[in-house]
Amino acid sequence: MQADSFKTECYTFVMKNAPQSSNKCEACSKRLEPIADMLKLLPMERALLEYPQRVISVSMPVRMDDGSTRIFSGARVQYNDALGPTKGGIRNHHHVD
Repeated sequence: MQADSFKTECYTFVMKNAPQSSNKCEACSKRLEPIADMLKLLPMERALLEYPQRVISVSMPVRMDDGSTRIFSGARVQYNDALGPTKGGIRNHHHVD
């Protein structure tokens, strides 16, 4: 039960102090600082969370119902592959590993 209340406390803290930034990386870094302080993370632990191993960015143009085209962007960030390959997405079929 203590873990759940701690998660709730962290989430509330982050949302209350959420930085307003259009740069997602900058916003995440600013959110990390107070949480790292709260968790008393070591400098090396902070660095591992602040700098991902790999970032894959995509942009996809989509034709909207009104005929206009909008570009949507997405990103996949991988921080640590020490426990094995980093696979994303939801796999529902039992033949897919």
